[in-house]
This record gives sequence, C-alpha cells and structure tokens, in this order.
Amino acid sequence: MTGEAEGRSLKVICAKRFLIREVRMKTSWRPSRYSLLESMLALVAGFFALLALVRADWLESFGVNLDYGDGALEWAVPLAMALIAVVLGGRAVRGWRIDFARAIRARS
Repeated sequence: MTGEAEGRSLKVICAKRFLIREVRMKTSWRPSRYSLLESMLALVAGFFALLALVRADWLESFGVNLDYGDGALEWAVPLAMALIAVVLGGRAVRGWRIDFARAIRARS
C-alpha cells in the first residue's frame, strides 16, 4: 500500500471506531433478547462440548450404555453440541450487528 492509501484506510478505521464509541455513549443501544439468548445458549453448548471432549466416558457415569461400549455416542454428542454452538454463535453475532445498525440508523 502506498502512504496515501494507507493513511485513508487508517482514517476510515478511526472514523468507524469513533462512530461506534459515539453510538454506545449517546444512545441506549442494547442487543435484543434473542441475541442475548442465542449468545448464552452458544456459550452453554460450547461448554458442554468441551466438557464432553475432556471426559470421554461421561455418558457411562450416569449408568447409561446406549451404544454398548462402542463410543460412537460419546463422540456424536460433543460434535452435535459444537455444531449447535457454532450456529447459535453465528446467529448471535448477526443479531448483534443488526441491532447495532438499527441504533445507528435511529440516531441519524
């Protein structure tokens, strides 16, 4: 990048940061309940996915042996939880961005 182009991109980044800071200070921007709920559910699903990966025999500790010692269920549950965490996390990020854009539009 040339010096001039780099300076322009730096000005754009600074302007965006200033706008975000200004919107947060001057408006009552809050994420929607759905965004917060999706964020919390994504965190819980991610926690359980990590917990299930750390302790591989967690299902047998409850006295349940649905896969007859095969171990497939112990791997399927963490993968499903990780997938749920990724999907809900993506939806939450999208919701937060939409809510923030609405706050900016309402301000103008």
